[in-house]
Amino acid sequence: MTPEQSLAAVRAAARRHHLDSAGATLIQSGKNHTWRLPGSKAIAKVRGAGATFAQAYRETQAARYVLDRGIPAARPVGEERYPYRHDTGHETVYVLFTEDLGPSTLPATPRQVALLLRRLHALPVPTGPRLRLPAIDPFSRLFLGIDTLFPAGSARDRRRLHRLLHTAREAWQATTWPGPMSPLHGDAGPGNCVVTADGVAHLIDFERMAIGPALWDLAAYAWRRDVYGADPAEYQAFTAAYGLDVTSHADGRTYHQALTPAFAVSAWLAAAGYARDEPHWQHEADLRLATLLTDPLPGFPWHWNLGNTAVMKAAGAGAPR
Repeated sequence: MTPEQSLAAVRAAARRHHLDSAGATLIQSGKNHTWRLPGSKAIAKVRGAGATFAQAYRETQAARYVLDRGIPAARPVGEERYPYRHDTGHETVYVLFTEDLGPSTLPATPRQVALLLRRLHALPVPTGPRLRLPAIDPFSRLFLGIDTLFPAGSARDRRRLHRLLHTAREAWQATTWPGPMSPLHGDAGPGNCVVTADGVAHLIDFERMAIGPALWDLAAYAWRRDVYGADPAEYQAFTAAYGLDVTSHADGRTYHQALTPAFAVSAWLAAAGYARDEPHWQHEADLRLATLLTDPLPGFPWHWNLGNTAVMKAAGAGAPR
């Protein structure tokens, strides 16, 4: 999906929802595109690359479910109840709109993220007809992603990645998880928890909301420390606020054997997807793949880049051609 194709989808969807798309600005590319619509004070999300109507609709309903139970979140907007379906000529995409929390939002602090996740994980599992969340399955989409995003890779490399995920899935299935299964955000890094100008922390982007073990959401901050080299004090503040350390469960086996391989493959696929539209991501995608192809996976820290454009461009310029 090119920016031109997604913008055409946004404009068509905005007309249906009676929103103003003039001056739309692309703020995130990759597999999915996100646009800011300043005239409507709205955010348009274009879900592509295999997205379905049911998934897009569930994302909107998940946001409403969270809001109705008092957890701050980006509110769905627009006059239509359902996501807008658009055919780009190459693929079918779905467009949904949420309120724009403002261009001056800041990432939430570790404590703010932890407290929001505690509230989310304490919610009852939705059972009504409007929202039925799936059981979390971190692996199926990753197997598919390897085969669709990495067709040029060698058969040996693909076998290594498949074997890594098969082993992690077996560890996941063998894990005795603490506590009951609960609603999960599914992608609970600080990028999906933002603070508005009034100081209130909000959850955004419920694309991967599901039912499963809370440890999946908690691992996001551990990966910031171990994979991306973030300040360990962040993780200490996060665990102190939530009251549980994912890295200590089952003497660390759950974190290292079941959770981290799935996250790592997902993060590589994301970087590879960004690199299609933004070449400065290519060096980072190559770095992440090289880590995954190391057997066994290397010890932490991995020093992957969290998305700093200047750093990635400098690294790419210095990389061998």
